[in-house]
Amino acid sequence: MMQLSKPRTQFWILVSILIALVGIGKLFHFDDQQWMAFFRQVPFSVAGVVFVASYIGITFFIWFAKDILRIVGAVVFGPYWSTLFIWLAELVNAAIFFHLSRKLGRTYVEEKFHLKTGELDRPGRKGGVWHIFLLRTIPLVPFRILDLAYGLTSVSFRKYLVVSAFAMPVRIFWVQFIVAALGGSVLDIEKAMIYFQQNIAVLYLSFLYLIFSIGVVIFLRARLK
Repeated sequence: MMQLSKPRTQFWILVSILIALVGIGKLFHFDDQQWMAFFRQVPFSVAGVVFVASYIGITFFIWFAKDILRIVGAVVFGPYWSTLFIWLAELVNAAIFFHLSRKLGRTYVEEKFHLKTGELDRPGRKGGVWHIFLLRTIPLVPFRILDLAYGLTSVSFRKYLVVSAFAMPVRIFWVQFIVAALGGSVLDIEKAMIYFQQNIAVLYLSFLYLIFSIGVVIFLRARLK
């Protein structure tokens, strides 16, 4: 019987965890109205703590649930408090997924793809802090992907977490502000169009933000080749 090497075993443990999390997510259904009703009937301080804890625990296992919880947070707590709560929760999740990737994936990826020492570290060498900051700011790259990807590099966890802490608020607030303004009706196209027609400045800023995000992605792809 072929015996798996330790790095390969660790890597497949990581893959199994990620697949299991996706599978678990498909088994659950979340009612945003029930969540809103719960948070509105308890004291604000309790609601805040429960929201952060729920966001950390639930979105670790069920990734799509973060979208529902962000809507709930925006409607119940408003754009400012919900940004703070989600920021705190995302920092914890960043730590979890970064370390999962660092401990279980890096060595195997190097061996599997016959990478020379340091090839996985190019994102850390080329730009370092600014690359992390920009990628954590733009809305086109999921936080989970960044956490897992940077865990494979030699970028220190302290650098990644500190830079992420400064970069995330802009991205989170942009989403929370718009969702709160729409009253959580993010899928109501007619309501969204009316809102943006009445708030042209928000529409222009959102458009510029997306253009900036696309430009950053193109720039970073060119730099990292």
